[in-house]
Amino acid sequence: CVDSLNITYGTKVSSTLLQSKCLDDFVNGEFQYSCGMVEHPLAILLNAGNYTIDVAFQPVDIVNFIPVKKSVSVCVRKYTFEIECVCELVIMYRTIITVEMLGVRCLDESVQGKFQFSCDACLNPLEDILPCGEYKLIVRYQPTDAKNYTPVEELVQVSVRTYKYDVLCEEYLEIVYGTTVSPELLGLQLLDSSVGGEFIFTCNGLNNPLVDYFPSGEHTLHVKYQPTDARNILAFEKDVYVTVHRYTFEVACIESIEIIYGTIITEEMLQAQCLDLFCKGKFIYVFESGSTSLNDIRSAGNHTIVVTYEPFDKMNFVSVTKKIKVLVHKYSFDF
Repeated sequence: CVDSLNITYGTKVSSTLLQSKCLDDFVNGEFQYSCGMVEHPLAILLNAGNYTIDVAFQPVDIVNFIPVKKSVSVCVRKYTFEIECVCELVIMYRTIITVEMLGVRCLDESVQGKFQFSCDACLNPLEDILPCGEYKLIVRYQPTDAKNYTPVEELVQVSVRTYKYDVLCEEYLEIVYGTTVSPELLGLQLLDSSVGGEFIFTCNGLNNPLVDYFPSGEHTLHVKYQPTDARNILAFEKDVYVTVHRYTFEVACIESIEIIYGTIITEEMLQAQCLDLFCKGKFIYVFESGSTSLNDIRSAGNHTIVVTYEPFDKMNFVSVTKKIKVLVHKYSFDF
């Protein structure tokens, strides 16, 4: 028979494996096998470990034949098997890793046991949320029979990307000077209420774009949503193009006036007033003839006064002009 035998757990020792054979065909008898405390070593599965099996040939005629005995060293190795899982996994922050995502499977259904998962970053990577970054997740299949089966481990490279979300925001905005830009005008809406943070607005030349008035002209307003958890959640940024038109207003005055030659026209008579107190400025009166003084006595006939309200802030306000028809009657007297 063989001197030694190496097998894997699950393999039964047999006379064929031991190659036991009586080299003398003249001697009739049978082989007998023993192994310390193990009864019937060829009938059961030996646990992993080292054994010595005594192989004895027992002659039928024990009066004339001497039994022969030989020892065989048997090494039973632990059963090895394979598991299957993904090599890499890319997820977004807040995604909980699942067995299905890892694609874990024991390729030998005869091996009873359970999967165990470990990661340096957390106690239970299949329950805890991993922060953004790169991780090594160890997938281990732990056999129930740890004595006879070798645990198997695989390494999964896990990449956790920053969390992304959506924000609604206008791309263009047209307003009139004096209008305060607000989140409502910008159509701002955070579509994921679970993302804590705040909106930040910046614009060159303005300390606070949601409080200060934008001057008339073209502007770029930078809108940023800054999450509280800046490490794991991506900031949202967008430029809004703002067009600010000059402010228009109305003035009131009479449409026409009739006077007698020699009457000096006054501002009170023309009743000119700016109907919007927001617009500071002054009235300027000019006759179409070229005179700029109301104090001049107009000759009898038809005249036109051009009334202009000139804002002090010409950049942001539009000047308003109206015309008043003046009829100067000849002076009449008694004698």
